[in-house]
Amino acid sequence: MWIFYLFNGLLCVWMAYRDASYIKEKQAQKIRHWLNGAVHIGVATVLWFLYGWPHFIAILAQSAFVFDVAMNIFRKLNPFYIPMKPKSWKDRADKFIFMGNGFLAKLFYLLLFIIMAFKLWNYF
Repeated sequence: MWIFYLFNGLLCVWMAYRDASYIKEKQAQKIRHWLNGAVHIGVATVLWFLYGWPHFIAILAQSAFVFDVAMNIFRKLNPFYIPMKPKSWKDRADKFIFMGNGFLAKLFYLLLFIIMAFKLWNYF
């Protein structure tokens, strides 16, 4: 199971690098948000069928955290940056729910990942 988390983390870093390169080259229209989302959901679905629904949620939370932080670092931005005019639905939701506070958004995804991956909800 943990090999999926490692694979997904590396995949997120690679996708963040690719998308940051498109933005740097001013070719942001090449970013396929739907394809990134489909890959994340596909990997998460495999985990769901193999290990159960908590890992589905955990890997999506890991994807959100790792991809966003890596993308911001590759773009030489604050790791907790949230775009002022977000294009992806996830960034729009982050901006709305967390009122533009990127630190809270990343903290939420990190804690959600830890709670679901290690099945810690029994302790709350």
